[in-house]
Amino acid sequence: AINLMMAFSTRQMLPVYYRILPGNVKDITDFLTSIDEFGDKSATAIGDKGFYSKRNVEELERRNVNYIIALRRSTSGLDYGVFNNHDSEGHFFYAGRLIKYSTQSIDGRRVYLYHDAKHAAEEETDYLRRVDDEKYEQYTMETYARKAPQFGTIAMMVSGEMQAKQAFDNYKSRCEVEQEIDVLKTDLDALTSYMQDNDRFEGWMFINFIALHIFYMIRRRLVENNLTEKMSTREAIRV
Repeated sequence: AINLMMAFSTRQMLPVYYRILPGNVKDITDFLTSIDEFGDKSATAIGDKGFYSKRNVEELERRNVNYIIALRRSTSGLDYGVFNNHDSEGHFFYAGRLIKYSTQSIDGRRVYLYHDAKHAAEEETDYLRRVDDEKYEQYTMETYARKAPQFGTIAMMVSGEMQAKQAFDNYKSRCEVEQEIDVLKTDLDALTSYMQDNDRFEGWMFINFIALHIFYMIRRRLVENNLTEKMSTREAIRV
């Protein structure tokens, strides 16, 4: 098993870096080493909920690495009551949806708490359906009452003076990296390697990265020429 570290340029809309790590490595030191090797000091580390810890944040700050890290809803210190009391600080729109936000602080660091009303309604509907379904004994009206204020929310700890909408947009851009992995698995059929040594494996991965780069170059051309409604990147390659 391996871990694949990748970086995606949202400005160029291209994958720009990869690094292979042993599958059993979970330490932030390897992540920071990858950032050093990448060499772009303006890069922002975007971490999902499992990445957050006080130690990880301190290591990023020690290296002067900008970061946006999602927090678990159970994180101590988050105040969800601001949305119930209509005390949100401001709002913006994302993909046509209204997003309200509140600026808070945990361990002396800036945290934005966001609320998506549409997502909240979807979560509430799903939760109450489970309450009414006997298969889900752990879903009760008591647990619903505790969790309801958190529906439709996400909290992010951010570095520096990053504004709420900028942090939200940047966090959402992480899906580009996730899509890279999906392209490797599906479009490029690079799910499994049969290489028997490290040198061959490195060569195999390099070829796949070049193919991935070409895939996104084609995708960028489709976007620039407003052709995405007429064909997908996969269809363009087949043509």
